[in-house]
Amino acid sequence: MRAFVVFIAVIFAVHGPATAQITNLMSEGNLVATNKFGCINLAEAKPVYTPADFTRALLICVEQERFDDAAGLFGAAMVYGMFDQDRVADETADQAILVLLGGVKNKVSEEEYRKLGVGLDQILEPLTAAHSAFCSAITSVGMPDYFPAYMVQHGMRAFTDPEAEPLVQDFPARAVWTNIMSVNSCI
Repeated sequence: MRAFVVFIAVIFAVHGPATAQITNLMSEGNLVATNKFGCINLAEAKPVYTPADFTRALLICVEQERFDDAAGLFGAAMVYGMFDQDRVADETADQAILVLLGGVKNKVSEEEYRKLGVGLDQILEPLTAAHSAFCSAITSVGMPDYFPAYMVQHGMRAFTDPEAEPLVQDFPARAVWTNIMSVNSCI
């Protein structure tokens, strides 16, 4: 039996990729930034900015070598993305934030990514001045106040059942926001 399993694995390894056809489907609004702004400090952010907006802006910060600002925007995208993962009904859309933030690495040099990582490590480390400043800024900006189209359109339901209710009914926004702030050691 084991030899058969190894044989099948070898067949798939040799022939699988050559015969597989992959189709990448994208829906309108998938991962799209809706507010266009340049590199900003997180304290200047607004609750209508989405993780896609923050990701676009943080790349501008990296170009300008403003790595602390880029890290703050990266953190905001993570926090807002966590909120959106809870309120978007289609669980297949949850990976939108990972795709957005994971894509950053492909758009900057290794050295720029390392510098961004240093800044991000600082804001994620509880009981540091950078973490305190991040928490103060994201608390002042407040919880998201936008329709999360970037994430809704990323899920399979955008194709299979586009008329379905995109958001969780009776979503406890304040409780979820408080929990996210707690998980991130901001309260």
